Amino acid sequence: MFALIFICANAFAGDGNKIKVISGDKNLLNDVATALFVIDYDGTRWEEDDDYKDWCGKDYDERVKISVEAFKSSFNSVSNGLKITENDDAKYKIVFKISNLEQHQGFKAAWGQQYMAISGTISIIEISSNKTVCCFEVLKLKGTVDYAVSDRIKKAFSNVPTVLFDSKKVK
Repeated sequence: MFALIFICANAFAGDGNKIKVISGDKNLLNDVATALFVIDYDGTRWEEDDDYKDWCGKDYDERVKISVEAFKSSFNSVSNGLKITENDDAKYKIVFKISNLEQHQGFKAAWGQQYMAISGTISIIEISSNKTVCCFEVLKLKGTVDYAVSDRIKKAFSNVPTVLFDSKKVK
């Protein structure tokens, strides 16, 4: 019986909920410097099927704004080095290319509560050379459960920097 539970738990866990280094050195995050931040939703899929912008409809711009603000706020609060700024004199540009967003019922969630999962890539580009100096893959990284889609988005995008700066969770 225990073996069956273990197999099922691993099947549901899959490859998701992590960040891995594709190229470069993750220690760049400790650089005492500033970075501009861009979220790229071009071509983003919803649940791997629908176009995210079409799925959002009139709520698209507000959801993009929520995701940007949640990521920036969380990033700056957990980073002891690199900080996101609005100033044009930044050393780096961070581009978070979102490939897929999806929501799922949380394992212990109340009826109607779901979590958002994000997949995509985070590239850190040195502005002076326009060279990508570090790149991460985000694999179905989950936020915490909530009833409202906008709150799920906020929680998911706030969680990305928390995991990104946790050296035990980035491989």
